[in-house]
Amino acid sequence: MLTTHEARNIIISKAQSGKIEKRELTKSLGKIIREDLCAPMDLPQFDQSAMDGFAVRFKDLSNYKEFTIIGESSAGSPFENFAQAGETVRIFTGAAVPDWADHIITVEMATVNDSCCIFNDPNGVCGQHIRKRGSQIASGEIAVRAGTKINPATIGFLYSFGFTEVAVNRDLAISILVTGNELRKPEESIAHGEIYESNSVMLVAACQSIHETNVRTVHCRDNESDLTDAVRRLLETSDVVIVTGGISAGEYDYTAKAFANCGVTKHFHKIAQKPGKPMFYGTTSKSHVFGLPGNPAAALTCFYEYVLPCINKLNGTDQLQLPACKISLDNSWKKKPGLANYLKGSLTDTGIRLLPGQESFILKSFSEANALVYIPQDAEETKAETSVEVHFLPFG
Repeated sequence: MLTTHEARNIIISKAQSGKIEKRELTKSLGKIIREDLCAPMDLPQFDQSAMDGFAVRFKDLSNYKEFTIIGESSAGSPFENFAQAGETVRIFTGAAVPDWADHIITVEMATVNDSCCIFNDPNGVCGQHIRKRGSQIASGEIAVRAGTKINPATIGFLYSFGFTEVAVNRDLAISILVTGNELRKPEESIAHGEIYESNSVMLVAACQSIHETNVRTVHCRDNESDLTDAVRRLLETSDVVIVTGGISAGEYDYTAKAFANCGVTKHFHKIAQKPGKPMFYGTTSKSHVFGLPGNPAAALTCFYEYVLPCINKLNGTDQLQLPACKISLDNSWKKKPGLANYLKGSLTDTGIRLLPGQESFILKSFSEANALVYIPQDAEETKAETSVEVHFLPFG
């Protein structure tokens, strides 16, 4: 049986970056930039005042007690004239600093009387309160690297250069198939032994949490022929196919058989972990195929630990897995050796607390969690205050 690391590495090795498309920048939130973007100009484009005040020559402060105000420079309306020694101009935040000026004195340090002012800036250093041209980034430098996920600041930064579109990953087509004879929709009445189906909406929401919106869902009863037909149709138009349920070894578990019937190449079936041991991963010439357990907490754990790295690799992002770091454990955990554990946890002021209700069918604890705690395969007792590997969920 594969370890968690071996399984994840197989998935990452099989996934290749997908196609690229040009998209309007303002409609690219959450997408992955697929080519380096260089700055077409300096930012700032000119020496710029960082404060409201007065522009002067620093050397004049040693020679003049009183300065004559000869104009002003405001944002979008620079002062274009030359100033003689002992002259100054009012300047406002964001305004261009005149070529002859090398120093800004704030309004708080000036006493103004009509067209004259006296400055009191005993600790001033030449060049203060000036944002120098190119100090944020110089023309020709890489502004945003390929592999960057676009956030609101990225959009604002690129717009400040005049960019209006960007090369990003093409939307992935993701299909989610849920199988189970006992499953019913919320609008239906349920009989004894039946349950309301929630995995489809949960996994769609998980896709949305990572900015994947081109997702469709299909439901199928536990029947090999019907399941095979449903999987075959999805494989024709999907980059990623996720089937949840029917992947174990029970009498009514037909998912792995349906994959084989559709020509899916199996790369592994079962991982040495809990929850999610029976997980399946395979490929066709155009699709990545995942068989997730039907228990909801196991399905969601496998999505974030295995499906997410595949989606990220297809999209071309540099960050493939959930962000992770070592954090002190607040409460101890015991288990048998042999299976790694992914446990729902909640960050605290002192570390990470394992939540009650770790069974694979329980979603309540998952709804309260903001991280998954990884306990290695060979561990038996992990005591409180032990440093553990924590994977941060994207909705925490």
